[in-house]
Amino acid sequence: MAINQALELTVWMNIPSHYQADLFRSLTAQDQVDLTVILTESLPADRVALGWKSDISDYKSVTLGSASVSQIFKLVWSQRRRVHVLGGIWSNRKIMLAFILMRLFGVRHLIYSEVPDPLIQRSRVKVAMKHTFARLMKTRRTGVLAISQMSMRYYLALGFPQKYAYPFGYFLKSFDAVPQVTPPAPLKLIYIGQLIPRKGIDLLIEAVSNLMMTYPDFSLTLVGDGANRAQYEAQAKPLGNRVQFLGVMPADQVRAYLSGFHALILPSRHDGWGVVINEALSLGVPVIISDGCGAVDLIQERQNGFIFTNKDSRALQAAIERFLQLTPAQHEQMRRTAFQTGAQIVTDKIAPYMIRCVRHFLGQTAEKPLPPWGNSAASS
Repeated sequence: MAINQALELTVWMNIPSHYQADLFRSLTAQDQVDLTVILTESLPADRVALGWKSDISDYKSVTLGSASVSQIFKLVWSQRRRVHVLGGIWSNRKIMLAFILMRLFGVRHLIYSEVPDPLIQRSRVKVAMKHTFARLMKTRRTGVLAISQMSMRYYLALGFPQKYAYPFGYFLKSFDAVPQVTPPAPLKLIYIGQLIPRKGIDLLIEAVSNLMMTYPDFSLTLVGDGANRAQYEAQAKPLGNRVQFLGVMPADQVRAYLSGFHALILPSRHDGWGVVINEALSLGVPVIISDGCGAVDLIQERQNGFIFTNKDSRALQAAIERFLQLTPAQHEQMRRTAFQTGAQIVTDKIAPYMIRCVRHFLGQTAEKPLPPWGNSAASS
């Protein structure tokens, strides 16, 4: 395939998502890409309950649903000359089957993957089997779009060649925005996401509980819902109205609301990425983030946010306190830097980067591309 020919690209995903749709539309808008997206299922009810919307407009897609093995066989065979990007390979049987067929047919493909969740308890036998299978995955026809440096380290440790391992993540479209001026005092902090143990809400409430005795003015708002909401509300009850739980907010309303806060906190014990970080940065809202989140790749300490050690409430408390101690001028500078970062991670910039990665994987270009957000260490 010559570099001036259209790049025939097929992306496999388990379900539709609003942020992946942004990338697919940006890829489709590139004249040099012939894109097909294969979705194994429609959007499930639990995602709808979280405010997600099924968005498959303006790009070519196929939903497999109850497709049989023979139908998947025929689909892979009919697209064997295209380049495939496989997301959700560890959690979806249809995509795993497609991958195995691609290996049999010699189809060129890239794995698009987060690091496996380290919080999930797995037997030694299952871990060994998974690692053995992962090592069998790597061939000269296999590359990796690694969602975060955590994922990059995982796949390089399995023996995948660094030459064809490309830093990646989850990204959102650009929208008309200007750097937001720092909201007036008192300082307002926000968390957006599920109210479940993995997200570290208990650590967050513990940290702000200690700080609120010393800093009498700042507040915390939590947007989202989950099985542990009542537990966290009880934990925060002594703090009165300085900690508020708002419940679920539709995804298309999050940005407007988020812009009125001084900082977003993502205290997760583990997150493969954390696309709410993209939303915050795109608005110029600084971030306080656990190093167990993939999107930590986007944060430069004291420049556009603060990073703390995951699972450590004292480290989280210290990070929040450092933010609270900033001067108004420092808050304003941090917002400007956050906004500049946000401008580099929109899908209009990521789509050309992804195309360059695929063309490098195919041997059409010699120079390995660097990610727009400047994380060159993982791609060296």
